[in-house]
Amino acid sequence: MAVKRAVYAIVLLACAAVFVVTNNAVALFLCVCAAALPPLSFVLLLFAAKRLRFDCETRRSCIRGGALQITVRAGLSPRFLAGCAVAEVEIENSTFGKKQIKKMVFKDLSFGAHTYDYVSEDSGRICVRIKSLKVTDILGICSLKVGCGKFTESDVSPLLYENLRVRVG
Repeated sequence: MAVKRAVYAIVLLACAAVFVVTNNAVALFLCVCAAALPPLSFVLLLFAAKRLRFDCETRRSCIRGGALQITVRAGLSPRFLAGCAVAEVEIENSTFGKKQIKKMVFKDLSFGAHTYDYVSEDSGRICVRIKSLKVTDILGICSLKVGCGKFTESDVSPLLYENLRVRVG
């Protein structure tokens, strides 16, 4: 984000320098347009923060090592209000008291399912909490944190008998 802001500042200064040197109406128009981008993006993000839909769920699993599928949905209508959403997810194994933080980026804000696989070293009760949810504008200059208290829990257990065969008859 800092790099994009630096690039934006350079573009703004270049437009201003072109206007000072040329004293041209087109250069002034470009300078005004560049200066208007962040406030306009911020206003669009304020609308997006109210319209963003977010959901999170986990699927139980019995795979060796405790694998878990985390399904997260993020939707925004109309989509042009924001470029992407970033969810910071805290995955806690409450049985063993271990925590891990993952970042999930949603560039497609159509409320489609985004599935992430999480493989734990241990089995047990897994709690998935959305630590923070941030919406970013299309140019990546502004971002806004959205309140999101979503969480989901699931049990994961290792496969106890790997080569178990059941014969019928």
